[in-house]
This record gives sequence, C-alpha cells and structure tokens, in this order.
Amino acid sequence: GVPNDDDRAFLRGYDVADLWREEAGALAGKGAAPLRRRLLAWAEHTESQAGLLPMFGSARRHVGVALAALDQHPELLNLEDGTVDLRRGRHRPARRADLLTQRASGRWNPSAPRPTWERVIEESLDDPETAAFLQRAAGYTLGGDRSEQVFFVLQGPGASGKGTGAWTLAAILGDYARG
Repeated sequence: GVPNDDDRAFLRGYDVADLWREEAGALAGKGAAPLRRRLLAWAEHTESQAGLLPMFGSARRHVGVALAALDQHPELLNLEDGTVDLRRGRHRPARRADLLTQRASGRWNPSAPRPTWERVIEESLDDPETAAFLQRAAGYTLGGDRSEQVFFVLQGPGASGKGTGAWTLAAILGDYARG
C-alpha cells in the first residue's frame, strides 16, 4: 500500500543510520579507527528494532501534524483577532485545532467603512448587475471553497480601477493572497 506518515517517519531512522556511516567514513588518521568502529556499530544498532523503536517513539512526541491536515477548512477565514466562519458570518476566537496556517489582514468589524472598495465599485462600474457580480466574485475569492472552479479576469480600459480593486482585495486577504 501507500506509505503513511508513520511509515515515512519510521523510515527516516534508516537515514540516521546512514548519517552515522557517513561520519565514520569521513574520519581519518591513526586514532580514528576505534571511533570509526563505534560509529559503524551504532549505525547497525540504529537500524535494528532495538534502535528504531525507541527513536521513533521519542521523536513521535515532537512530530506536529501531517501537512495534508493543514488548512482543510475552506469555510474558515483567519483574521488578526480570530476566525470567521464564512458560511454563518460569525466571528469566534482562533482555535489551534483548526490547523489554519494563513491569516488575512485586519480585525473583525462587520460595520467597518470600506471607502476604497466602495469607491472602486462606484467609479468603475455603472452597471448594478456587474457591480453585484464583482461583489460575489470578491466574496468567492475570500472563501476557500473552490468547487465552482472559476477563473476571474478583470477586463476594461486603463485606469478604470481594476488594479486598485485587485490590490485592495490582495491586501485584505493577506497570507491567503500569497498562497
């Protein structure tokens, strides 16, 4: 079967034994032979069950989380002062158990003024339907759900607010915009 994280961690013990062998091979000089023999013996012990199991058990306490477990909640948006559940529109304290590694800029304030964003929308879009679509696209970008598999392209004449809007959204998204 496909190796899991435990298998891969266990196999790293063999890498440690190889490092001991490299160290032994790098020793030179008259007095190096006894140390070289000890390092080679230790490498053999490290590869044995008696060497691997305690090393694995000890290291396991220090292993954090599998990378695949990180950032698995597209409905959650981390902010400077907590986490927003985007489906419910509710703010709560951040939880370690969520395993979120990214953070958007700013703090939760649902009634905060949005002068730059609103100005870009008003000045660059006179069509309410397009403005509403842009708001939905920005909201979709804000969340982590990618089930729609969309790609947004901003099109229009120069100096019409496309760049300002995109940079504003990137500034709001913080780490999320940087991937």
